[in-house]
Amino acid sequence: EFRRRLLVLFRYWNVIEYYYPYKYLVKDHWSDILRELIPVFVKANSELKYKRALLKLNASIKDGHSFLPTRSAFRVPAILLGGTAKQLPFKMTILNEKIYVTKVDENFSRMYNIRPKDEVLEMNGLTSKYIIDTLRSSISHLRNEVKDYFITKMNMLSFTPVFKDSLLSIRNKRYNLIRNVSIRIDEIKNFDLGTVFKPAFLNFEFDKNPFTHINDATVYLNPEKWESYLSDTTIKLLRQKRTIIIDCRKYPSLDFVKFSSSYFLEKH
Repeated sequence: EFRRRLLVLFRYWNVIEYYYPYKYLVKDHWSDILRELIPVFVKANSELKYKRALLKLNASIKDGHSFLPTRSAFRVPAILLGGTAKQLPFKMTILNEKIYVTKVDENFSRMYNIRPKDEVLEMNGLTSKYIIDTLRSSISHLRNEVKDYFITKMNMLSFTPVFKDSLLSIRNKRYNLIRNVSIRIDEIKNFDLGTVFKPAFLNFEFDKNPFTHINDATVYLNPEKWESYLSDTTIKLLRQKRTIIIDCRKYPSLDFVKFSSSYFLEKH
């Protein structure tokens, strides 16, 4: 009922109002956001509308630490755009306000003539601009560049809502030639999604050592394994090597945070 929905809204609003340290960095006045969202939650009388209201509420704080209020990012396109989410056997990214194919299953590419670098103009009648703007509206951050990063990283563009159970229509562009492609949904399961969506870093093992010498000019540094006794060695390497690769895929040790902040910021 709407009273419970409003209670959720008021509780969240009060948490931000009294305990959120970055409230004054929110572009819009926080009280104005409450007035804006009250009718949204009152009218959210279905599961789908309520999910959309929660996404809008979360996005209102513009904080990347809570970029989405769910771990199931693949469900977001269907919540916002409607239809049923179906994962396509190719990856896409956003570049200069346009959608491009970046990786595609080889068999799928041969059958439907969709290749990397193709620009996607429409999917199921939805323009790329509409898809980008709608997905961005659900992401909690100030900058569109960061929103686009999350959209790409979570493969949200590949979970395209399908409004007809049997057919998916894609309008793409290659070398200024516009093509319309119709894809049978029941054929998608015949393609290998694993080869397309397996993260590249899974092919590269995390180094258990704090340092690995790649060549005479380059050294790899694992900040997770770094300890304070390595300070002198690290400074020496920084002076000797032309390139140092700092692996940021895992959280650095506290020792490395203290060292890097003092060395890079104070001395340089």
